[in-house]
Parts: sequence; C-alpha cells; structure tokens
Amino acid sequence: TYRRLKEGKPSSLTAERIHALTALGFEWELGKNYEVIAWEDRLVDLNNFKMSHGHCNVPQRWKENRGLGVWIKTQRSYYRKLKDGK
Repeated sequence: TYRRLKEGKPSSLTAERIHALTALGFEWELGKNYEVIAWEDRLVDLNNFKMSHGHCNVPQRWKENRGLGVWIKTQRSYYRKLKDGK
C-alpha cells in the first residue's frame, strides 16, 4: 500500500502502478469538499437506514450498502481516537 511504500517497505503499489494511475488522471489527494460531500451522503444513508430499521447498528458487511457499514466503522474509530486524545 501507499503507506508501506512511503516507509520504504515492499508494497504492491509500485512506481509503475503509480505512473499508470496518474496517467489516467487519478487524483491522489481529494480536497475537503469531496470529504464533506461523501460524509454528508453517508449521513443521509444512515438516516435512511434508521428510518427503515429503527436503529443505527449497520452491519459492517451489509449487502445493500457495503460502503455505509465501512463508513460506520470508520466513524467509530475516529470517535475512539478523539476520545482518547489521539
């Protein structure tokens, strides 16, 4: 991965792969606007889930919206780090 590559460790993200992605116009750094829109979209998804199911305990591998389950896991992780002062 990119982190391993930056640490000088073996990674499947080789220079050739980076070049191929860059040549396609791949954006390595997405701006804050993208993150806000994506976060707000997931919040809408969560609200819809709650209206349908009566709770916010989205399964991490929920087949109807896998991204929502991953987003929930990430939000909980961020919350724990914030709470722990990290």
